[in-house]
Amino acid sequence: MVSKQRRSKSKSKMIMYGKSILVYCVLLAFILLPAAASAIASTPEVSVVPAVINTNVGNRFTINVTVSPAGNEIYGAQCTLRFDPSILQVVKQTKGTFLSQDGASTVEVKNSFNNARGTVEYGETRVGVKNGVEEPGTLTSISFEVVGTGTSDLELLDVIMSDPHAESIKTVVNNGSCVAGGGETSTETPTPTATATVETPATTTPSSTTPPADIMQTHTPTSSPTETPKTSIPGFETVLSICALLLVIVTKSEMRRG
Repeated sequence: MVSKQRRSKSKSKMIMYGKSILVYCVLLAFILLPAAASAIASTPEVSVVPAVINTNVGNRFTINVTVSPAGNEIYGAQCTLRFDPSILQVVKQTKGTFLSQDGASTVEVKNSFNNARGTVEYGETRVGVKNGVEEPGTLTSISFEVVGTGTSDLELLDVIMSDPHAESIKTVVNNGSCVAGGGETSTETPTPTATATVETPATTTPSSTTPPADIMQTHTPTSSPTETPKTSIPGFETVLSICALLLVIVTKSEMRRG
């Protein structure tokens, strides 16, 4: 009889402890899951589209610099595109709709090109709102005229994507190229030709020479935020594993006591 009572009390204690550990597991899940959900966002991509242009001397074409946020909130963006000025000359640069896709106002902090150096610069930020955008779109469009034969890289440099807290986000860059020569004008499927991971923007020293007359410029660029890499946080599977492990440990401990 005494043995049965002891077994009954032991069983009751096990049930009680089991319920307690279950409550702790649920609380732990509520604490960790929001953080785990925020870690789902992957690395955004900035791409030259189309990635490859086949054309002839005398023709004009337009490329887009597109952004795919990949789950991140993008509040501001800037980049520099480098090309071979002996093959290409910029005709114009046009603001895209990426940062204003939800109707928010934006400000161009940089919109210029230099056909002597072979560079195009663009920067834009959202204003008057607290959130960024998460849907892909075109940051800027650049129109070129082909003035020589050969292959010119369309290389993205100093790419910075920032979130609503003005913190820079690690970004994958997909460059492009233009092949100018014989054959009919055509555009190939936009497959990235080069990929690089941008972490810390390079510092450029302004040229002391007087810019050529074909440079178009608007605002002075704002200072670039320093990138702070995001810390990885345990995901949903980790939370469940921890909860299950705690439950097994407590159950075995109570069985030994019983």
